Amino acid sequence: MVVASSLQIKKKKAAIYDTVKDVIQQVSPAHRFVTAFVANFTDPCLQIADYATWAVQRLYEHGDGRSFDRVKHLVASCFEPFALSETRYY
Repeated sequence: MVVASSLQIKKKKAAIYDTVKDVIQQVSPAHRFVTAFVANFTDPCLQIADYATWAVQRLYEHGDGRSFDRVKHLVASCFEPFALSETRYY
C-alpha cells in the first residue's frame, strides 16, 4: 500500500499511480498494490514520514546530517539502492 498526502489535481494522482505501478512491475511483478490519497491533517504519520524522508534526502544529497540526527533513532534502515551504479539519480 502506498499512501500519499491528498492531491487536488486528478492528473497528479494518475501520475503517481502510474509511477508506482511501473516500479512495482519492475521489482515485484507478482504483487498487487493500492494507492491511497489521505488528507495530511487526518494522519500525522504522513507528516512524520515526510520529515524523515526529507532528512535522509538532505543527508545523502547534501551531506547535511543535522535533521537526520534528530530522527535516526526512529529509522530502521537507511541505504542507497543505486550506490553501486555509476549513474547518479539525485
